[in-house]
Order: sequence, then C-alpha cells, then structure tokens
Amino acid sequence: MQQTLSEELDKTLIIDYTDNLDTFFQKLFDIGIKILTDRYLKNYKIEFQNIQDLDLLILCNYIKNTYLNTNSFLNLFDNLLLVLLYQKEVLLLNTKNKNESFYSELNRLNFVLDKYSNYRGLIKNKILKHNISPNSFMPKLYGGINRLVVSLTHSCQLRCRYCRVRKFKGEMTENVLFKAIDLLFTSFKKDLQLQFFGGEPLLKYNLIKRGIKYANVLNKKYKKNLTYILTTNGIALSKEKLSYFKKLYFLLEFSFDCKTQLKNRPSKDGTDYYPLIFKNLKWMTKLNIHYCVISVVTPDTVSSTFSNFKYLINLGIRKIQINYSLGVFWNKSKIKCLISEIDRIVKFIEKNKFLGIEFINYNGNRREPVALNAELSVDYDGIIYLEAGLSLEQNFLKMKNDFFIADSKKVTDINTYSPTRFNTFYSLSKIYGSSKNEKLRRIIMNNINLGIILNRYFLKKRLMHCENNRTAF
Repeated sequence: MQQTLSEELDKTLIIDYTDNLDTFFQKLFDIGIKILTDRYLKNYKIEFQNIQDLDLLILCNYIKNTYLNTNSFLNLFDNLLLVLLYQKEVLLLNTKNKNESFYSELNRLNFVLDKYSNYRGLIKNKILKHNISPNSFMPKLYGGINRLVVSLTHSCQLRCRYCRVRKFKGEMTENVLFKAIDLLFTSFKKDLQLQFFGGEPLLKYNLIKRGIKYANVLNKKYKKNLTYILTTNGIALSKEKLSYFKKLYFLLEFSFDCKTQLKNRPSKDGTDYYPLIFKNLKWMTKLNIHYCVISVVTPDTVSSTFSNFKYLINLGIRKIQINYSLGVFWNKSKIKCLISEIDRIVKFIEKNKFLGIEFINYNGNRREPVALNAELSVDYDGIIYLEAGLSLEQNFLKMKNDFFIADSKKVTDINTYSPTRFNTFYSLSKIYGSSKNEKLRRIIMNNINLGIILNRYFLKKRLMHCENNRTAF
C-alpha cells in the first residue's frame, strides 16, 4: 500500500555499525542524498546501533531522538569526519611502536578520510546524475560564505613579533578589489561581511572608500544585508575617518596589547606611537563608534591577561576579545594559567554587570578551536587562499601557495569554496602531515587541544549562567 504524505514526513532510519567504518559512513552518506533531494521527507530521525567508538558514540547520541534537516545532517557528517581525523593525528603523534596494528588502524582511518574529504562534491555529483536542477540543492549543500577577507596591502607601520603576514610592497588595485566584491555577492547567504585586512588597511583608505561605494551599489541591487569590518592597528585613524566609518555601521577591530604593546608590537622605525593609540581610542569612545579591542596573549605574556583586561576596562573600552597566539606551543602550565586568567575575567564581568562589558570569547561568538576557523582571503594580487596556515607558516608566499583556492580573476562563483572545519583540518594535516613537519604538526594539535579545553570551559560557564538566571526567576 502506498504511504500517505503524513506518514512519509516522519521516518526513522537505522544505521548499524557492525560491519565496518566505511560501510557506516556510506550508509550515512546515502541518507544525506535522501535529505537533500526528497521533496516530501522533511523529518528524519537516525538511530545508530552497535557503535563501539566512544567519540563517534558521543556525537551520534547528541542527535538521538532529534530530527535531522540538511544543515544538521551536514554538520553531523563534518563533525564525524573531524573526530576521525583527530583520532588519526593523535595516533600518528603518540604511537612510538609503529607495528602492524598501528598501520592497520591508520589505513582504516585514512581510507574513509580520503574517500570523503570532498564529501559535498561527492553528494553534488551523485545528485546531478538524477537530473535534478542544481538550484534546488546547491544552496542547501554549500550554504555559501558570509564573510570575505580582502588584504589591501602588505605594508604596515608595525613589526608585531607574532605576525606571520609578510611585509612587502604588495598593493591591491581597484580592479582586484571590485572583483573580490563581485564574488562575495555570488554567495547564497543573505547576510554578508566584507573585511578589510592587511598589513594595515588604512594605508589604502581611499581604496576602501571606493570599494564601499561599489559594494553598496551591489548590496542594493541584490538585496543583501552587507556590513563591514576593518582590522586596524589604529595608528592611521583620525576623527574624519572615524566619522566616515560611523555612518556605514563599520565594526572596527582595534588591535591593542595593552602594557605589552610596544614590546610585542614595535613600530617599523622604533618610534613610540602609544600617545597616538590613546588619542584614537578616546575618539572612538567619544564618537560612539562600533568597535572592539582585540588583545593577543602569548605564552610569555599570558600571566598578564587579567590585568591587561582591567586596564582596557579602565580606559572605557567595553567590547573586548582575547586572542591566544597560534603557531606556538602552549605547555600545560601556560594553558592552566590562561584558563585561570580567563576565569578571573569572567568572574569580574559577572560581579560588575553594571559596566556593560561584552567579552566576545565568553558570549559564544568566537568559535573554538580557533585554529579551525579559517576564512577565505583574497590577497593583493587576487589569489584566494584559505587562512588556515596564516598563523603557522613563517614563509607567507609558501603558505599562500599551499593553501591556494583559486585565482579570483578566473572564478565566477565562490559558494563551492566555502570551507568547513573538517576541510580546514584536513588541509592542515595534508600540508603539514609529513614526518619532517612533526614539530609543526604537534603545534597544530596543541592549538586545537587548547581550543577544545577553552570551548569546554566557556560552555560550562554559559550553562551555569543560564541555570543561575533560570533559578533566579
């Protein structure tokens, strides 16, 4: 008997893990095809059976008895692959006796990881064989990007000790910028962000204005919601520029390391620019500019994190983000110190709610592990690359070549290049996975583990905060 529509709208699909890892993923992959193409089956429940792997079991139990749609399925598939890749990297780094059992497990993981490394492309090709229009599933499959970073120049007034962006006379032209903006507006997303980066982007202030004028025309034409971000060291700011940015609802990301500023971020010519920083910070506050301060902490400066945070608060700054440096190894004592310092910050915020402090790390807007939060970036010459290696590689040109995505001059659509967390980790493991890069691979895993620890901490704190608010009522 043919099922009624109401019966078809709600189905439970069973995936048994008894066979092997590849079969498990193949079954899950086939379900993804159904979810993306079936016109009527809107609600799926998946029941997993006989899963022995603890990490996979945790993820699968997370979605137990919940309905899967396209987004939740793709997130699940990406996270499952992420778990496998993490297991592989731990296996490679921690196994001293590489015997037959080691290679058997390594081959098992590699087979699945390599097979599904481009799982969205595999799904797309599978669906196209059924003569289904790409317009019906591509936005659901790729989602699109909501932010594009444009590096206007490699010139900068500072020589930050932790910065990996190479300094040379690389200047973006108007044509390259306009092409990058064109690509951003091909995104499936409604809400878009254009981020001006460098070097120091304010050294190309007139180009920024021309780019904004062009982008605003496209924003109106395509009925998008475009906002702007500018990452700056603040030196080239002025009252005139701040007034201009205020009209356009810019978010200014002001890089400032407080007491360690001149030590970690010396000027190119050795001059003291501290008074200028203070002057511009005061103007930003006075003009009510939408801005946040980003402060970088390193293993050497981590013990000053809380005191620097309070220093910023005393300056009248109310929106702050703490960036722990990537591409360096954080030992256990330094990680413990970072957690302790952040805990002091969180307790200070909770105790002084009347100050209206927004700690970006705490409110969930900064996703951990940060090492896997790679954006697409367009360099001054129009080359699109994945930012994953930006904080790791000393050789910027090598990094750009390793993480090359496309030449913007030859691309008409940017959606299929949107990175996932698994894509980012997979790229890192392939590029830095050889035995000669073992030190760097350890740093990558160390940075990812630090992010996992921080994520657990912030999640626990947010849950406690929600519970306290609930009981208060």
